Amino acid sequence: MNSSSGLRAFRPTSTTGSSSIWSTTCVRISPTTFTRCRPSMASNSTSCASTPNTSSPSVRRSNTDVTSSKYHRIISLRGLAVVLVLLAFVAGCAHERVDPAYLALVEQQEKQDAPVAGSLGPTDKFEIRVHEEKELSGEYTVSSDGTINYPHIGRIKVDGLTCGQVERRITEGLADGYLRNPSVSCSILEYNSKKIFVFGEVKKPGSYPYKTNLTIVDAFALAEGFTERANSNDTKLTRTVNGVEVQVRVPMQEIVEGRRKNLKLLPGDIVFVPESAY
Repeated sequence: MNSSSGLRAFRPTSTTGSSSIWSTTCVRISPTTFTRCRPSMASNSTSCASTPNTSSPSVRRSNTDVTSSKYHRIISLRGLAVVLVLLAFVAGCAHERVDPAYLALVEQQEKQDAPVAGSLGPTDKFEIRVHEEKELSGEYTVSSDGTINYPHIGRIKVDGLTCGQVERRITEGLADGYLRNPSVSCSILEYNSKKIFVFGEVKKPGSYPYKTNLTIVDAFALAEGFTERANSNDTKLTRTVNGVEVQVRVPMQEIVEGRRKNLKLLPGDIVFVPESAY
């Protein structure tokens, strides 16, 4: 029998002796479910049960929608994880900001002249020779106040002077009532005041003579570069500023990549490269 709600089927449920006890099993087939209803003669009631019609296109679509929803939920969770990782990376980079003290040193170097390489300073040792005048020839060490004590002339300020300038000053002093046409020569024996120091994870640590406009990149070239264990972007520079020793972090990676200005070193600067933790 056909109806708008589906097919109905009737069958006997049991027999007793010669007579049959009939109950009706009604099966309704809809686009999405099977519904079975069975009246009971004994209890005068009807029980029904429904099961999904898995052959129905709408049920298949529903199952597909559920699967698709789960898939998109997984993709969304994975996307969230990626975002969190990126945020953590950005937060980590925030700790790698350039030390403000480094920026201040770079700004300061643009406003003042670098010391002249070859100029004398405290603890430097040099030799003065005056032609045919042994008593006026000898070795001298620049004192802490930047002077030397020279015969017949007295205290001479040599701090910041080159050897050529020292020669002229002594020549003028001796020519002023002591020698006629003195011939004076000057030569550096020890350059102690004009050195920079590079230590830590470099291939050739040690002290190096200061040169005019020597940069921190030049210093690492002198030290033959970093070792494999070096944490170059955590390089520390120690410098005495106005009598106070300060330490700044140098962003070497950014300097090499051209994203930060190179820093000019000063005599006495100490550069240290730590070992990487990884």
